[in-house]
Amino acid sequence: MPMPKPKDGESKKDFLERCMSNKTMNEDYPDNKQRYAICNSLWEDKKSKSNNGVEIRTFNAEIRADSDNKKIEGIASVFNVLSDDLGGFREIIDPNSFGSLIYENDVRALINHDPNLILGRNQRSKTLRLVEDNQGLKFEVDPPNTSYANDLLVSMERGDVDQCSFAFRVSDDSWETINGQDVRHIHKFAELIDVSVVMFPAFPQTSAQVNGKNIIMPEQIYAEYRNRQTQSEELKKQKDLDLAKSIAEKEFRDRKINILSL
Repeated sequence: MPMPKPKDGESKKDFLERCMSNKTMNEDYPDNKQRYAICNSLWEDKKSKSNNGVEIRTFNAEIRADSDNKKIEGIASVFNVLSDDLGGFREIIDPNSFGSLIYENDVRALINHDPNLILGRNQRSKTLRLVEDNQGLKFEVDPPNTSYANDLLVSMERGDVDQCSFAFRVSDDSWETINGQDVRHIHKFAELIDVSVVMFPAFPQTSAQVNGKNIIMPEQIYAEYRNRQTQSEELKKQKDLDLAKSIAEKEFRDRKINILSL
C-alpha cells in the first residue's frame, strides 16, 4: 500500500497522528523515530508543493484561427499521451485533472504567456471558453480587435503559428519507471493560470515569473524527485541494516541461551 498523503485542510498535527498510526507505515518503519522522520518529510513535501511555482508545457496540438468569425480554438493540454523528454523524464497528464478549475480560476488566453498580449478571459468577459473532455483541455477564444490579435490571426491562418501552451500548478502527482525511463503522472492541477498561443515550444525568456509566481523548469522538478528518491533509498538501506542487526542480535541471544542450557 502507498504511504499516506496529507489531505486538503488537514493540520500537520492531525496528519502526523494519522501517519504514525498507519498500518503500512508501522510495518515498514517499526522504529518510532524513523517513522516520524518519514511522516514529517511527507508533510513538508506536500507543503512545498502547495507553495510551488508555475510550470509551463507546450503541445504540438491542433489549433485553428478563423479571421472571418474572429475565433481561435485549439487544445491546450492532451491526456494520456507520453510527452517528449523533458530533461531526464517524461510526463503523462491524467483525464479529469483540471476538474472545476476551468470554472473557478480566472484564466486568461495570452500570446506567449505575456499578460500584455491578452486574447480573452473566461470569468469576467466570457471571451474564453474552456472544455475538458477525454482528449484534453480544449479552448475557444474571441480575440479583441487589436493589432497584435489581428496579426496573430493572419499568422495562424498562414500556418506560421501552430502550438498551444498552458501555465499551471500541480497539487497531486506520482512517479514510476517505465522501460528504464522515469515518468511523472499528473493526477490533479492546483491552478490553471493561462492558455497561450505560442511561437516556440520554450519557456518565457523575458520574465522569471508568471502571475507573480516563479517559473519552475522541468529540470528542477526532476532534480527534486531524484533527491526524494535518494533520501528514500538511504532510509531503506538503513531500515535493512537495522533489520539485519536485529536478526543477528536475536540469533546471538538464541545461541547464548542454548550454550547456557547445556
